[in-house]
Amino acid sequence: MKYSLLFCGCLAASSLFSQGFNQISTNQSTLSQFAVGDYNGDGREDVLGYQIFFSGSSNVKLWLNDGNTPATLVETPLGFDVAVQGRPVAADFDGDDDLDLAITLDTEDAQVAFLINNGNAEFTLDDSRNLPGGGLLESADFDDDGNPDLAAFNDELNTLTHFENNGADWEADVLISGDFNLKFLQLADIDNDGDVDILPGYTSGQNRVSILQNSGFGTFNFENLITEGSFIKNMVVGDFNGDGLPDIYTAYPFASDVRVYLNQGNLQFALESLGVPPASVSSILPADYDGDGLEDISVGTGNAPIVWFKNLGTDPASTERFDVGEVTSAFSQATIDLENDGDLDILVGNGDFWIYENTLEQDPSSTIEFGLPGPKIYPNPAHDQLTVHYSLPYADNRVTITVYDALGRIMTQQTDQSGGKDRQFTLSVDHLTAGNYHLFINSGSDFSTARFSKR
Repeated sequence: MKYSLLFCGCLAASSLFSQGFNQISTNQSTLSQFAVGDYNGDGREDVLGYQIFFSGSSNVKLWLNDGNTPATLVETPLGFDVAVQGRPVAADFDGDDDLDLAITLDTEDAQVAFLINNGNAEFTLDDSRNLPGGGLLESADFDDDGNPDLAAFNDELNTLTHFENNGADWEADVLISGDFNLKFLQLADIDNDGDVDILPGYTSGQNRVSILQNSGFGTFNFENLITEGSFIKNMVVGDFNGDGLPDIYTAYPFASDVRVYLNQGNLQFALESLGVPPASVSSILPADYDGDGLEDISVGTGNAPIVWFKNLGTDPASTERFDVGEVTSAFSQATIDLENDGDLDILVGNGDFWIYENTLEQDPSSTIEFGLPGPKIYPNPAHDQLTVHYSLPYADNRVTITVYDALGRIMTQQTDQSGGKDRQFTLSVDHLTAGNYHLFINSGSDFSTARFSKR
């Protein structure tokens, strides 16, 4: 059994109105699992990925962004073949400031291997680590040593494994074994203590989400978070209400609603319904598609077109549904800023390779107010520095400015004691990798937040 299935990349029988997205590229080279990143260091996002079939295996393929307008992803030979399974993940595993790829080899024990990037999108296969138990891979620095580690869920071995990267070598620790109900894997700082936790999701008779709570040293304690009465079909993490606490999205079969468990702190959650998709959910992709500072969601379905739910920003969880495009069986999705224009396009894998260009009018403020006026930030996307303008009700407030990544990890935190009501603060962001971030301004009694991208 492999981890993603090949379905017909069919179009819906009738053409539907698409709200804010334009299909700009169809590449019939099959693709279902992928990792987006700038692999050749030119400031443009590329794609590494592959297609997994019912039987056999697949080879990794590389598509480089040609940088034109309109942009095109050009398939580029890797120079070698490697049979893979599962889901890949990109990170700088060897500490040389470029993106590598962790993959799972098509071996009986699901060995984890690495495509090591020389910085110019030329890769060397490192399959010498003896790390069994790969599969669906996620990456984070669990022990805060500066080296990205791995977590892997394997559907055949029924295991969830933590792979620790100590810089010179790797060590494997099986955290869960023998549980055939385990189906999903997400990472987030769910308890807001500054360390990334592991979230296993269960289906069939259990239908629950649990937490492997990170001690801060790369060791984990198991605890149940959420138990559902319905069959869980999908599970991803985001921050729907923009409060800096990671929320949990779930979906169910038979065109049931998409739900969000809003994180209340102290491992407590409030359930809200976000709306009903046109068919059974196959993938959920949280992102701010219209640039208003609120997290929306794109939802792929098994036999109906992709839709997106606009976050209306009203309490507690109001949305409005629009069509994205006609691709059905969207079993995997990722955001990609294909033309480097600051808005998020959607990459879809369903056996074929589809790209939807974001044509929504973007809100330039990208801020949310919670007691304080929304800050003005520029440039956005940022490169080396981010300038933040904000106002306070009192001149003597001591203000904390925090940047979180998409997993809820604190990337930088600084204190502004400059005085005055109207303030300007400059943050260095050159240490951040390319991606989307949340900025929080906390005056002690009120706060506001903005979202920005690093390119």
